[in-house]
Amino acid sequence: MTTDEVESKSRETIERFVDLPEYGQSSCIMLYWSCHNEVHTHDLVRSAIEKGKRVLLPRCDTQRRQIYPHRVTDLSRDLEVGPFGILQPRENAPELFDLEEIEVCVVPGIAFDRQGNRVGRGLGYYDRFLRRLDEKIKRIGVGYAFQIVDKIYPTDGDASLDKIVTEKKTLVAPRR
Repeated sequence: MTTDEVESKSRETIERFVDLPEYGQSSCIMLYWSCHNEVHTHDLVRSAIEKGKRVLLPRCDTQRRQIYPHRVTDLSRDLEVGPFGILQPRENAPELFDLEEIEVCVVPGIAFDRQGNRVGRGLGYYDRFLRRLDEKIKRIGVGYAFQIVDKIYPTDGDASLDKIVTEKKTLVAPRR
């Protein structure tokens, strides 16, 4: 995709996402800081902070192969380059110890299917994190319409999503 296509489709996807009741009603949301051609979330992160939501971003621990949610309130102060070259919360940013406070968790993906399965970058960070969350926490993938495929064959370690939002539609998935 061209830079203009990424920007346009990202904007449409994020507009569709912020119209979801799950987003509107949430006070504590875990987002991700986009990189490369992922749906751009930078403006969403800024906007959610400005709206007074408690915004969490993942900090990657490569030794434990886990991500941990840390609160961010000031993007110019709270972020640093992480192990994969992606901005993440600084080490001294406050970590959210009670994961049940999260109401919505937004995740990227390489591919999604209508059953709520996703393919990530292959290291399992988000799958391990999502399995640690209470069932009541909404798990929402964001991607582009071309990333929706007919079938993904999940393994035992894969976590499923409740919804997938693209620039064209919102898919509601049955949770496994």
